[in-house]
Formats: sequence, C-alpha cells, structure tokens
Amino acid sequence: MIETIPAGKTPEFMVSEGKCSRIMTGAMLPEGSDCVIMVEDTQILDNGMMRPAKKQESLNICYQGEDIKAGDKVLSTGTLIKPQHIAVLAAAGAVNPKVSKQIHVGILSTGDELMEPEHIPSASKIRNTNAYN
Repeated sequence: MIETIPAGKTPEFMVSEGKCSRIMTGAMLPEGSDCVIMVEDTQILDNGMMRPAKKQESLNICYQGEDIKAGDKVLSTGTLIKPQHIAVLAAAGAVNPKVSKQIHVGILSTGDELMEPEHIPSASKIRNTNAYN
C-alpha cells in the first residue's frame, strides 16, 4: 500500500502492478488504478500486504461527468423545484437558475343565475361550476 488518499486530496503516487493505494469514499483515483475494492472486502496480511477477500464483481468507480454531461438538460421549464432538484442544480453548477414564484389564482364567480353545486337549480338558475376549477 503506497499511500492513503482522503477525499479532497490529489494522489501523490501512481499505482502500478502489485501496488495499491488506500482511498476514501469520494477521493480521486490515483493514475494507474483499474478498480476500487471496498475495505470490508479485503484482508490485511501479517506482512502488511493487502489482498481481496472475495472476487471483485464491479469496478466501484464513478467517472467524472457520467451522471451529467456538458450540454445536458437537467430540468425542464415549468418544473416545480423540490429538494432533489436543488441537488441537481448544484451538481450542474447552476447557482442562479431562472425561477418564478408559483402564482395563486382566485376565481370570483358572480351572477344572479348561479347556485352552489349542492343545490338543485330552478329553471332560471345554473350550478356555479367555475369556482371549483
């Protein structure tokens, strides 16, 4: 094991055959790496060497830009912004998105011919349907 790489630190050494780096979640992979083995899936031997404790089934690597690529549309016009959308905007670096406050509309139905829906209208009346849209 040639170095320990915490998140936010640039690796100092290149990984080559027979060597590895201990890397924390979110840290940058050192050059020469081809997979990440979770620490709970490793064994540290008496001589200080490390070996996988089980067969590696995936690379466990997230590549920069694999979730959002330059030019991708991340939200559509008219999207009601929820917490998950704020995270998407942050990931895209959109710190000043164009937004508008959701409007509230009131409808005032007027007219001597209107009756509320629970009443049976007489011949000259109609039910007030517009107030409930």
